[in-house]
Amino acid sequence: MDKFCSQCGTMLVSKFEGGRDRLVCPECGHIVFGNFSLSVGGLLFHDGRVLLVQHSQEHNKDLWTLPGGYVETDEAPDAAVVREVLEETGLHTRVVGLLGFWHLSDREQHEAYCVFSLELTGLLDEMKPGGDGYEIQRVQFVCPDRLDLLGEIGPVARWFVEHYRPEEATLLRVPDAEQPIPRRRYTTSVIFGPRV
Repeated sequence: MDKFCSQCGTMLVSKFEGGRDRLVCPECGHIVFGNFSLSVGGLLFHDGRVLLVQHSQEHNKDLWTLPGGYVETDEAPDAAVVREVLEETGLHTRVVGLLGFWHLSDREQHEAYCVFSLELTGLLDEMKPGGDGYEIQRVQFVCPDRLDLLGEIGPVARWFVEHYRPEEATLLRVPDAEQPIPRRRYTTSVIFGPRV
């Protein structure tokens, strides 16, 4: 939990602010709303099989999940999933639409996870584990009815594999010319909306 103000370094105090107790800086008035992260996953089917990756790193060692990762502060989520899938699998893809959203929170952190429907734009023979085996040890297309043969699968990844197909994406990226202009200037501002 934060103890010092990220804006001026003053020790934070608890104060009733915005309808609940929050950490507030008594010096500059900065309010701490929590630690947030945004991550993305890509659901890619090819010939009836789904693309999964098996992790190498200790906290997720041997766990199978959808390829993906964290969104950088200067990129849009749909760009992040294409980048992450390329990094982890070597495959070139494009976003078809947004399939779903998952939120995990506790007092320390909030994490939001967006799952995008993808389609392959490159060659399958480019597929290889990314990060020189440091992050991803295996990349594989798997029949959804054979998931249990793999070993441990992340529960959120399993849920999306069992409930969605890429063609079921209902939220599509609004064309750039139709994106609203935010009141404040941001590096990226992207809306996904229903099919028209």
